[in-house]
Amino acid sequence: MEEQQQTLDSSLGEESVKLFVGQVPKHMNEAELLSLFKEFALIDQVNIIKDKATRVSRGCCFVICPSRGEADKAVNACHNKRTLPGVSFSFFVSQFLEMSWNVVGCFDD
Repeated sequence: MEEQQQTLDSSLGEESVKLFVGQVPKHMNEAELLSLFKEFALIDQVNIIKDKATRVSRGCCFVICPSRGEADKAVNACHNKRTLPGVSFSFFVSQFLEMSWNVVGCFDD
């Protein structure tokens, strides 16, 4: 099914968009985050970023959207607008850029 969706997106000229999401409660799992973001946009996948040694959530994740339009919906609905229990600040949601990775970082205690 996912392969069919990717083929459909490619034929429409759409490329999936990776979003970086910061200020994610460390107790949330991928299924919970997927359910949350699906309230606002079509989401293909959620990947929680975990510490390499402990495998514990670092308080951030990547959200993969099937198109720019769906990514924009997620950003507009969540960026600086939602704060979940367990964190002090609103979600930070933006398009992931490889060169900005060292600047953005994740939520740390």
